[in-house]
Amino acid sequence: MKNKIFYTFLIFISIIVGSFMMYVSYEKIIREDYLISTLEKNSQVESEEYEIASSSLTKFGYIYELQFSDEPHIKYAFYVKDTKDDEYDLLYYSYGVDGDFNRDAMRDQLFSQTINDFE
Repeated sequence: MKNKIFYTFLIFISIIVGSFMMYVSYEKIIREDYLISTLEKNSQVESEEYEIASSSLTKFGYIYELQFSDEPHIKYAFYVKDTKDDEYDLLYYSYGVDGDFNRDAMRDQLFSQTINDFE
């Protein structure tokens, strides 16, 4: 009897964990598509120009780091979050430089103006 309860509980927990992982994976794909389409529409940046270097889940959304082929030592950080209307919003955070390179990011001002509407 104890084994049956234990295995039922184990199956229940496995279903819950599996469902959560599927949901997180689905949200990542949807938000990544939103990021790509918004960059193409607002900044005229094609998806072939960059690769997504990393993505991470936060409490309120996903943070994506993009790395462009012509700027291999710079990663641009974008945040895709939920809005109150159950839609998504894209925010440009900033950029980070790998290594001891002292460079300005070529696209920092572009993303600040086209994504965040800063002048």
